[in-house]
Formats: sequence, structure tokens, C-alpha cells
Amino acid sequence: NDLEAFALSDLNEMERVGSSAEVNVVVQIDRSAAYDRSDGDWTSTKRFYLERDRDQRRLASTELADLGETNTGDPENLSDFLIWGVQTYPAEKFGVIIWDHGGSWLGVAHDYDIPEIDGLTMPELSQALEKTQVETGVETFELLGFDACLMGAIEVYETIQPFAKYSVGSPELVPGQGWDYGTVLSELVTMPAMDGIAL
Repeated sequence: NDLEAFALSDLNEMERVGSSAEVNVVVQIDRSAAYDRSDGDWTSTKRFYLERDRDQRRLASTELADLGETNTGDPENLSDFLIWGVQTYPAEKFGVIIWDHGGSWLGVAHDYDIPEIDGLTMPELSQALEKTQVETGVETFELLGFDACLMGAIEVYETIQPFAKYSVGSPELVPGQGWDYGTVLSELVTMPAMDGIAL
């Protein structure tokens, strides 16, 4: 959607640190034809294994898959990514960050590239997380974060309570630049055994 340029900027910020022998950072990003033409101007949904890179103008990480056009507002899309991530990169702890426009109980992860704008409602978010829980055996994610506006609401936390030990979300608007991923990932790579509350 219209936050696409900020998404690419955040991925480049993550690449300043990248993955390590003990921390795997994988992302799924669905781009649009309408908002940003940088970095190859691809418009499909891709998965990347983030690797360290100093070039802040383009992604240099390993592309793992090109899924074609997907609907980010479809819970099956989220559960498919989470199940794939857990099964492909087994770990002692898993963290998930959902990045996009947010609207508290109205939903998150809005896709503008389909006939009608679609986002994940709270029941759909619960559905995706429950399916992931059942199919992977991961009882709870260590951290479930929302780099999105207005997601620090009791309705959101009540929805995700069965699926995450800790969560981070803002009750207010979040600037387009989003979180400070360089600092967060640097701390995690330095101390990979930290729990969700320390992170």
C-alpha cells in the first residue's frame, strides 16, 4: 500500500545487522504497482532471508521465494508464512512483527492492491495464529509485535493472548519510519538467548 517506501527502508535498516548463526531473520513483503518504483520495482510478494549489507538503497539479501500476487489481508497468507518460517528455521524462540497500517480492533495489514482494500480483522488474526499453533506445535510466540498505528489496544491484546508471551504495540500513531530495527536486531544478535521482555 502507500507505506511501501517505508517498508523497503525498514528492510534495508534490518540489513545493517542481518541474520547470524543463532538468529534467523526472514521477511515476507507484498509490494504494489502503485506507490514505489525503487529497487527493481517488482510488484509481487517475496520472501527474503535477511543478511548483513551496508547498501541502504537496495535489498541485497537472499530471495527465498516469489509468491506472485497475494492478499495480505487474508489470514491464510499470514498463517502460510508463519508455518513456513517455523518449519524452515526451527528455533528455541520465535518472534513475529506485523508491519503495516493498523486500526486497533478494526484490523491490521491492509492490502490496497486488490479490488477492495482488505486487512486482517481480529477474528482473522486469531484464526491465522491458531492455525499456526496447531500445525507447528509452537504453543506461544516469544514476542508478537505490531509496527503499525493504534495496535496497543486491549481488544488486540485479548485476541493474541493465547498465542504470545509478550507483545509490543502503540496506542497512538506510529511514524512512517516505524521501529528502530537496527538497534533491536543488533541487541538480539549480540544476546540471542534473551527473552521477549528483554527484547
